[in-house]
Amino acid sequence: MAEIAQSVGERPVITEPPDQGLAVVVEERDGTQRILLAGELDVSTVSRFNAAVSRTRMGGHHTVIVDLSRLRFMDSTGLSAVLVAEMHARTRRQRFAVVRGPRHVQELFRLTGVDHFLEVIDDPDELGAGGHAGSAV
Repeated sequence: MAEIAQSVGERPVITEPPDQGLAVVVEERDGTQRILLAGELDVSTVSRFNAAVSRTRMGGHHTVIVDLSRLRFMDSTGLSAVLVAEMHARTRRQRFAVVRGPRHVQELFRLTGVDHFLEVIDDPDELGAGGHAGSAV
């Protein structure tokens, strides 16, 4: 189940998920919604991620960040869910970025060509009030 963290300066604590599970924490601050993921984003856990993304559609945020840095595994279902989230954000004119995941996640991005159009950053605090910080995969 996703946890909501209303944060003012402090980063939310994300607990380790059970084996083959996914922990989802949603942080809202200054018009940005950050979805932190830890564990495995795959066919068996993607519904938790999708539920968190659905809440971003209701929130009126100008920026959505999906933090992949704590993933242990991501399959094509998880990749597809990230791409759908990006598409929805784009249609709502929201900025969408992902925090760089582990090497195997970045390799999945590279092999599928996703690295050519997703904004990938190293740290969510890099996002300023407009410019594209970070680097491509």
